[in-house]
This record gives sequence, C-alpha cells and structure tokens, in this order.
Amino acid sequence: MFCPKCGKQIYSGEQFCSGCGTACSGATSGAVGHPNNQVHPDDKRSFWWGVLGAFLGWISIILFVIFRDKHPLRAKSILIGFFVGIALYVVFVIVISVLLVLLGVFLFDPLEGKAKEFSKDGITITATEDFKMGDVAGWNITLEHDLAAIQGMREGSPSPLLSDPLKNYSQIVATRNNVETDSIKHYTKDDVEFYYFTYEEKLSTGDFKRLGITLMSDSNYYFVLFSCRQDNFSKFESTFMKWAKLVVVENKVVSHGMTISVPSKYKTGKHDDWDIYIKNETYSIEITAKREVFPDYSGNTDYSLRNYTNTILARHYGATLGTGYTGVLNFKNDETNFDYFVQSMEDGREHIVAAFKGESNLFYDIRFSCAEDDFHKYHQLLFNFAKLVKVE
Repeated sequence: MFCPKCGKQIYSGEQFCSGCGTACSGATSGAVGHPNNQVHPDDKRSFWWGVLGAFLGWISIILFVIFRDKHPLRAKSILIGFFVGIALYVVFVIVISVLLVLLGVFLFDPLEGKAKEFSKDGITITATEDFKMGDVAGWNITLEHDLAAIQGMREGSPSPLLSDPLKNYSQIVATRNNVETDSIKHYTKDDVEFYYFTYEEKLSTGDFKRLGITLMSDSNYYFVLFSCRQDNFSKFESTFMKWAKLVVVENKVVSHGMTISVPSKYKTGKHDDWDIYIKNETYSIEITAKREVFPDYSGNTDYSLRNYTNTILARHYGATLGTGYTGVLNFKNDETNFDYFVQSMEDGREHIVAAFKGESNLFYDIRFSCAEDDFHKYHQLLFNFAKLVKVE
C-alpha cells in the first residue's frame, strides 16, 4: 500500500505513514511485506542445495528454518534433499545387510570351531569339538558331524623291497576307490608327508565328495578320509586340507621287549649305548631305551622298581637335577606303572628318566629328552610318550 497523501510506501501492519503521519486506513493497494519478511529476488530451487541437505543430515533442518522466510525455494530444496538422504541411507543399510548375509553364507565355514584331538588305534585326528566319535565297520576311527565325516583305517606293514612304499600304497588305495592314479598329489612340508586325492561317490543317501590321504609309519600304512555332500565340498575343502596336515599316525618301535609309540615323523637310529634310539630332528627330541638284568651283582635281593630307579639315579650322582625336581615320582594306571624323575645333563638337554619293571628281574631304563630351553614346551609330550610304553 501507499500513503494517499504523500505517496510513501506503507508496509503491512503499519497504522500510520512513516513520512507524513497520515492514518493508513485509506492507503492504496500494492504494498508488500515488511523488509525482514521479503522473499529474496535470487531465491530459486537448487539441486546442489538439495545435495547438501542429503549429506548434512539433521543440520539440514536448521538450514531449512534459517532460509524458509527469505529463501523458501532454497529451503524446500534442502528439505527435499534431507528426506532423499534418509531414504538413500535406509536403502544403503538394507543392501549392505543383505550383502553381508550372502557373504556369510558363501564364506562362513560351519566346520570351524574350537580344535579338539581324537585318537584311536594309532591315529590322531584334529578336528573341532562339534565332532563326535562314531563306530563304522571297517574303520579304526570315525568322527561324525551334521555336515561332514572323518574316517581313518590302519592297514598292513610297509614293504622294505619298494623304493617308495607310500606312493605304491596310495596308488592301491586310489584304484580301490576308482580314482585315476594320475590324479594323486604329493604333499611334503615341515616333516609332514602324505599323498592325497579327491573323488565323488553317489550313494542312496545323496552325492558325496571325499578327500583321501595316505600316510605311513615304520610299522603300518594309514588311510584317512574326509567326506561331505558334494555341494558343500568347495566350502570345506580348505578346512579338510588343514586337518589333513595335522593327522598324526602312531609309529611303534619294538625291540628288546619294549614297545615305544611315537608319531610317524620320529625316526629310529642306532646308538652304541642303547637298545633303542629315536629322534625328531625338527624339535631335537630324543628317546633312548635299554633293557637290563637287575640286580647285576650277587647279594642284592631287592627286585623292586623303586630300588632300580634309585640305582639309575645313583649312576648320575652329582648331575644337576631339573628345575622343580621333587625326587623320584611314580605314575600308575590300568595300563602302566613306572617311576620317573627329571634330570639336566651337561650337554644342555633335559631328561625325563623313566624306569619300568618287566618279568622276573628284567628292568628298563627309558629316557625322553629335549633341549633344556624347550623343556617347558615339550615336557607334557615327553611324559605322554612315557605313558604309552609297553614292556615285557
């Protein structure tokens, strides 16, 4: 509106002309809003303000309030960008969630879990605690899982006449399972050696795929089979191969009335002072054993195990006893009974010295040793070897 007297512009809400003081009731039409509420002449919709609104999140609401009076179109662009940004964020979260679920389905291995060792008939298999021991005819050990199975068998003794008895045995096993011998592969690393192959088998319960490995000790051949349904094999194959590398088969060394069971990577040798000499080069573990007739002098009628153990200890009088030595101890269960003590030798090796009593006045001095610095790592392993010893 304009003042009818002086023509000065009168803004809405004003009752008197600011120029001449005339009452505004007679003002002519054509007035605009107060300058503070006027729309800015440059106001317009903007794509970039919309983009800014999409990325600024809740700050966009503050910008909307600031611009809504003078720049209503800009404010509207910001508000639209804000809601588009929320919609895009929701879609992004849904898409990522779906992708993660699909990725988990394809990459997650349900066989993974806490490791557990299973041992039977000279075969030790490391799998997970979700496996349970089963019983299947023809197999020495069977482990069962909802999605997989592991089986192992022990077979005949290696022939000394063959240049590569394990390879020959692998070809026999492959042929037995209708597998081309050309597909057999050889794995050897870190004292682990085995041949392996894969094959498919159709049964009434479904289609299965298997990874078979062959191993050998001084006394036996071994065949271990990892199986699952064919459509799961690609997912489980790397896990099966990892477990294959952990399989340990028992090597029974039998001599002079003693049977000592160790893993296949332990090799026998000769030693002038001992009836049995076994060594693992990788871990510098040695096992030495000899049989004695005791007492070996007249007049002593004490044929007890403890008397023989004390005699062994007396032979090394003055030697430095191992850390934590508490004297001669005894281990006894339904399978074995022996005395033992720990002793450090001048060569820097720590020994578990075990004494066994056989028939009549036959006694056995068997020692399990490793480097003194490694004894804290291997003492339990050495003691487990002692518990497996059999004497006549």
